[in-house]
Amino acid sequence: MMIARLWRPRSTTLLFETRKKNLSLLLIGSSVLTVGAIAFASYWVIRGLILDSLRERAILTVRSSSEKIDTWLAGRMSEIQTIASTPQVRSMKWDVAAPYLQLEQDRLRDFWMLILVNPNGTYYTTRIGFAKGKNLRDRAYFQLAMKGVASVSDMVISRTTGKRQINISTPIWSFPPANYHKFPEDRLEPRRKSLAFYHLPSDPLQKPRVVGNLAGNIPVSHVTEVVSNTQLGEESYAFALDSKGVPIAHPNEHFLSGLNSFLDSPNPTLSSITQKMVNHEEGVALMQLDGQWVYIAYTPLTNAKWSLALVIPQFNLERKLIPLNLLATVVGGLIILATLATLRQMQQFEKTP
Repeated sequence: MMIARLWRPRSTTLLFETRKKNLSLLLIGSSVLTVGAIAFASYWVIRGLILDSLRERAILTVRSSSEKIDTWLAGRMSEIQTIASTPQVRSMKWDVAAPYLQLEQDRLRDFWMLILVNPNGTYYTTRIGFAKGKNLRDRAYFQLAMKGVASVSDMVISRTTGKRQINISTPIWSFPPANYHKFPEDRLEPRRKSLAFYHLPSDPLQKPRVVGNLAGNIPVSHVTEVVSNTQLGEESYAFALDSKGVPIAHPNEHFLSGLNSFLDSPNPTLSSITQKMVNHEEGVALMQLDGQWVYIAYTPLTNAKWSLALVIPQFNLERKLIPLNLLATVVGGLIILATLATLRQMQQFEKTP
């Protein structure tokens, strides 16, 4: 009876000590896990913020270049539309328009050739005159012009020179259109008198009709120059695609020998990104290209159905993460050391009578 009474307090004490040790171990383990989880979560949050900032920088870089190309194209479009509105060109008579167009070609150095297209698709150029046996009625830019729409063409193979080219195209109106949503009352009489002076329909509200198409052939050298100067770190490069995914400018000349589209690329990821570019989307994607992982930032142009892309090696874009990764490694190592030290202390504590 006495033995039982002595054993119970001893047993209770041992049970209490065991529970105390287990509780201490649980608290320490939970603390270590909590600190580790917070550190891990903080690392990924900060890493994500830095990556977002780097991606945004890539987008801003490619946007800046696309705006330069847009501005240049807008200037060329303005020049072509101004030429198309002159009486010489509106006459649609080559013997009347040719001297003026020849002088304009000399003045406007960005155009390699000016093209006057009849409604049936036959045409004249400032290089060869009448293009005998050739027709442009199937060209998309001509079809748009005959519907009254100015445009920047996709990459085409010239039927005159046999070379890759781009055309700035605009409709030729029977007389200058009035670009008002609602015609101002104070402009009716001046317009009537001006039309009458040129022996044109005197009704100021009458709308003109499309009588032909004027196009200016531009070399891609300016676009190529802007694209080649679009970089973000070492080994980065840019390329431009038209609305069909055909390269307009690319550092690899192999892609510039024909009209092969990146939509047909054997690389499914590149084909998918090209489809997004053709759809005029904007974004940044990580993909494997030519055996290495790269980021591709892409954005559309405004004055043409083109897109510009910037290719950046993954390491170049993520190099600013190196200090964060080193810090995470150090913190992770300290947490592991702290955990091992705690476990060792607990083992020593358990051996203590």
